[in-house]
Amino acid sequence: MSRSKDTLLLIEDSEDYRDYLRLLLAPHFELDDAPTLAHGLAKLRERSYFAVLLDLSLPESNLRANFPAVAKSITPASIVIIDPREDPFFVAQMIRWGAAGYVVKGKDDQSAAHLHTMICNAVRHDRIQIGLDGTTRLAKEIETELRAR
Repeated sequence: MSRSKDTLLLIEDSEDYRDYLRLLLAPHFELDDAPTLAHGLAKLRERSYFAVLLDLSLPESNLRANFPAVAKSITPASIVIIDPREDPFFVAQMIRWGAAGYVVKGKDDQSAAHLHTMICNAVRHDRIQIGLDGTTRLAKEIETELRAR
């Protein structure tokens, strides 16, 4: 009995790039797509996804500036950003703002195996971080309760 593939949501305005990623990732994932941020957010309200691949250069929004707000609306899905920028400071800022991973368009998307590994590692890291955050919050609550006694 084969296990069903995890489904990714690709929010990307270029139909050609969506088709390219669909072919590249077909052995590893099912791919659902949305051409705009509004369509993508609507799909996220309908179902859950393994991860969201998000193009930062969507024409209808300034995601580079508005990413923290968008990340909150996409939660709990792990967000993997797709962008051509290779600036490590920019990538670090996106991670601090809630991205689970970052794919450099035109570089990290040349190999299906490499891209699959990047996505899975980003999701794994994101889930571990969420677990750590919850554990830290619980430990603080217990400490506060014990000090109050």
